[in-house]
Amino acid sequence: MLNLATLNANPWKAAASDPDSWHATTFERADELLCALPPMFIPHGFVVMEPIRHDDRGRAVYLCVVRSCGNMWVRELAIEDTPAAVVALRQAP
Repeated sequence: MLNLATLNANPWKAAASDPDSWHATTFERADELLCALPPMFIPHGFVVMEPIRHDDRGRAVYLCVVRSCGNMWVRELAIEDTPAAVVALRQAP
């Protein structure tokens, strides 16, 4: 699911409010996140390398930032879930 309503919202808060969706954010906010903590670069984006929380399986969950369809998107993801989620985002209409 894609959420464009959060475009100008705080990306951390938007992703936490609905962690199963990608949330649009601005390029400026994405740049702030890039500079906040050391990133781990992934295809088309990066992961902010400080865990936000742990999921029900005990895996660390991070804020993932990806460029797709002319927007920047954020979502909370475990590292091992990131590749499939990014592929799905980039294939979304």
